[in-house]
Amino acid sequence: MESPLSPFNPVAPVSPLAPWAPVAPVSPRSPLAPFGTIIDLPSLKFTLMSPFAWGSVEVILIESPCSPFGPATPWSPLSPFVPWAPVAPVSPVSPLSPLGPATPWSPLSPFGPPGIVTS
Repeated sequence: MESPLSPFNPVAPVSPLAPWAPVAPVSPRSPLAPFGTIIDLPSLKFTLMSPFAWGSVEVILIESPCSPFGPATPWSPLSPFVPWAPVAPVSPVSPLSPLGPATPWSPLSPFGPPGIVTS
């Protein structure tokens, strides 16, 4: 469907977390999220639609109790809350992360080396 907010790809849905980014979570979000609906889970699966990839990619995100959008809220790889994470993370961050110890992180995070990968 068309997205007037997406400057990169007019046919890609736009993420509510990053209106400038053509990345669209499709799973239900935490009831604490201002734009979410019904589900609060420790991890969520969502489809990533990007102008840089052919098709879509499914990734697992771990919830962040420190998220300003509420626990279990999925985030965009282009979100300003995780600017160093161009790929979808599956491990907990370093305790030094300003986003909290339970926030997902990327192997490219400057806050520490990758931990044990979980699914």
